[in-house]
Amino acid sequence: MLNWLLTIFLCFIFFGGTAQDAARLKLFDEKINSAGNDADKIDALVELADYYSVFKLEAKSDSILQKAIIIAEVSSDKELVLKILFNNSVTNLNTWSSKETFERSINFIQRGLQFAQDLKKEDYIALAYIRLAGIYRKRNLFNEAFQQATQAFTALANTHADSLRCILYNELGDIYIGKADAVQAYKNYNNAFDLAYQLKNYKLQSDIYHRFSELYRLVGDNEMSKKYLLQSLELNTEHPNTEGQFKDYIDLTRITSERDYIDKAIALANKLNQDRNKLAAKRLLFYWYMVEGKNSAQTFNYLFSNPDLVQFFKNQGQANFDWQIGNIYRYALQYDSALHYYKLAEAELTVAYDAGISLSVCKAMAETYLQNKDSGQAKVYYEKSFALCKQINQTASFSSISSQLGMLHAKKSDFKQAYYFEMQADSATKLLQQNEAKDKVVLLQVDRENKKRESDLLEAEQKTQRKHNLQIMAITLVVTGIFAIMLFLGMFAVSKTTIRMIGYFAFISLFEFIIVLLDHPIIAFSKGEPFKIWGIKIFLIAMLVPFQHFLEHRLINYLQSRKLLEARQRFSLKNWWLRLKKPAPVVDAGKNENNVDDTAVL
Repeated sequence: MLNWLLTIFLCFIFFGGTAQDAARLKLFDEKINSAGNDADKIDALVELADYYSVFKLEAKSDSILQKAIIIAEVSSDKELVLKILFNNSVTNLNTWSSKETFERSINFIQRGLQFAQDLKKEDYIALAYIRLAGIYRKRNLFNEAFQQATQAFTALANTHADSLRCILYNELGDIYIGKADAVQAYKNYNNAFDLAYQLKNYKLQSDIYHRFSELYRLVGDNEMSKKYLLQSLELNTEHPNTEGQFKDYIDLTRITSERDYIDKAIALANKLNQDRNKLAAKRLLFYWYMVEGKNSAQTFNYLFSNPDLVQFFKNQGQANFDWQIGNIYRYALQYDSALHYYKLAEAELTVAYDAGISLSVCKAMAETYLQNKDSGQAKVYYEKSFALCKQINQTASFSSISSQLGMLHAKKSDFKQAYYFEMQADSATKLLQQNEAKDKVVLLQVDRENKKRESDLLEAEQKTQRKHNLQIMAITLVVTGIFAIMLFLGMFAVSKTTIRMIGYFAFISLFEFIIVLLDHPIIAFSKGEPFKIWGIKIFLIAMLVPFQHFLEHRLINYLQSRKLLEARQRFSLKNWWLRLKKPAPVVDAGKNENNVDDTAVL
């Protein structure tokens, strides 16, 4: 009772007095009012719209974007209009968004689609269809999602936008995941990865690693799921991508429930200093306290010590906030309090949200009633869940719900209904087992294909390294040859201008070659940060240029001194050969060997 009263008191405080961050909104207003031109004003408005989107104030976000569109249309700048209509904040929805929010986003995207079609911008047309496919997928409307994806493929037929094709393959894979078809999901993710690798797009590769991880998580192989997330983390660390590392830590937390990953995500969110990332990290820690801590007082303490987190749930409506309160109590095993808040949230969540959310609500309430030993109410909500499962063809939950209904009817001695639901559960279980066996076979294939790809990538990397080594060797020979030619020419009577020109080119080639050799270590040391690379190269050039000038000056002066010419003449091969060919001196025949005159004296 005390916990319940405390919750009401805190809700009254925060829901009665907490507004959106007034100081932040004032800064946005100042930025908008001080904008010097339409482009700057639109950028500021889009930034404000994204801020509202982060805190689930989609109606305000949409209103701000409409103002930005009017400014762009008045300025007759079509590129600015496109920039607004294809703003990312419109698509930042999750499955717990309301029907109204989904419809608003669909209308906005369709407006962008129409504008892109008028301009015949095929890439934007494809992007609009991809976004519509994503919206329908989140609503569990998979047939409509497939239709939009097909339209996107048609739009991309005459373009070379491979990055968009990669995103489209990812979206198709996500749709198949929603339909529990791991085979087709794998094929599409594999196509996406091949394109991302060809493009050397490491961000897209990281996104696909996350999708492979989700494939394994769905079949219960958390070790393989974690492996792919660690591969993504390694990739994002090697190619500094802080945003990607943040996502890696978020999903690693979901797989492992390790608090250390949350702390790392929070540290990166503070480094990025973006509202969306900060709030995502706080939400993750909130859910960690709820699910892992199982202590309602501790969870409430964390929630209400972060007003922005309270505001996030508040902005989604009172029902959504009540639902979160109910979840806190349920995980803390306080079922009466959980059911109280679930009942407060039920009406709005089942009317204003899609059938998938209604299923989640009814299933959670059925399980909570069962845990609270209220079989009658548990049966009512399991029957609602059963009907919703059939409506949206949710096979994954069908087996467990049918099994519980069979058990509850058996307790009431309604054996006919118990038998019916047991047969339904048995059929669903067999189907799930068949799908699971097929998925495991597919995932074995995924593993083989990925190992083959890793082997191919390693071989390609080694081939590239060999090519680079050969090029470095060739450059070494060329530079050596240039210096040899310069020294050789110094042995002949050539003009001093020629010597200076060849010397200048030779030393430029030598020191640029040194920079090329140092380039990779510099990038590795600086982790690709432009400021560090700039500073290191300034230092190197400051060291190398004087040394280059000194060597160039000394060598060219030596060549101009004609000493090589004199040496060539002194040690000429021609003169040496002539000396070898020179005839022996003539000896007087009248003298003997001992210079004794053999002439007779008469």
